[in-house]
Amino acid sequence: MAHRAPCPLCADTGTSLHLRIEDVNFTREISAFDVLRCHECGLAFMSPWPTQNDIEEIYVHNRTFSTAFVNPNRDRFLFDHLEKLYWRYGSDIRSMARTCVALSEGKKHPRILGVGCSSGLFLDALSPLAPDAELTGIDIDPGAPRSASPQLCERIIVGDFLNCDLKPGFDIIAFRFVLEHVLSPADFLAKAAELLKPGGILFLSVPDMESPQAQAEGESWREFPHPDRRIGHIMWFTKKTINHIADTYGFDVQRRLNRGEIFYHLPVFLQKILRAVFGVDDTQNRFIQNYQTRILFSVVFDGILAEKISVGDKIYAFLKKKPRV
Repeated sequence: MAHRAPCPLCADTGTSLHLRIEDVNFTREISAFDVLRCHECGLAFMSPWPTQNDIEEIYVHNRTFSTAFVNPNRDRFLFDHLEKLYWRYGSDIRSMARTCVALSEGKKHPRILGVGCSSGLFLDALSPLAPDAELTGIDIDPGAPRSASPQLCERIIVGDFLNCDLKPGFDIIAFRFVLEHVLSPADFLAKAAELLKPGGILFLSVPDMESPQAQAEGESWREFPHPDRRIGHIMWFTKKTINHIADTYGFDVQRRLNRGEIFYHLPVFLQKILRAVFGVDDTQNRFIQNYQTRILFSVVFDGILAEKISVGDKIYAFLKKKPRV
């Protein structure tokens, strides 16, 4: 089925319907949408395309990402210890921060920018790795600085990245789970390319539309908005999209990997056996019902091992800006 909606990244009109998602909690104006696929760059995007008012409803008025998250497992046995273990080894934050610093080749006094930084968790992870760095964050959510750590709250600018007057010459710019939320991805990427030094690193992390988990879950994939999940995603990416971004904006792909739940990469018969044995978490529909077992599994398999063998439903890409010709 052919559609003529232009791709928000490459503007090509060769798109097709991927699936229809009904009954979503996106905004007051959008309660259902189509997911279209671009034949040129591989991007998937929602239709109807949201407006600036929709975006402001999610991030400015509702403060979706600066509102404190209350973990439903907080009263479980060993919760504090297991959460610390997960954030140290199972989360992507520390690992990706180390890769950014390593690929920037240990520059002295690096300038680092986190776009859509929310409360600045990624910048906080970069801080001990580059203690002499000049850290800057920017987010449209007015609650972002108040949710940040004391050492970072004054370094977060509340505003629109495209309209913010920033001095060029950054060594690292991070779009950690940001591009899937923005109305003008091409403008964001073009501005990032302008702000980076030659040899600077652009870090992108985005949901992978072609991952086994996305294919298996279809419209129930957790990276799509749902009635109980207001996440504001309007685009979903592929490896082809990452290559298009690098080619279009003057970057070389230094490293690209996937990370996430290893479960969906297992044979289907084994998935069924494991679900029967370990159950499913009702709050997040995740494999393994028992909280303590699930965290330990996530640290070892969804964190450390998934990164080493590059599996999961998130793409992490590290792009180096080419030297000026």
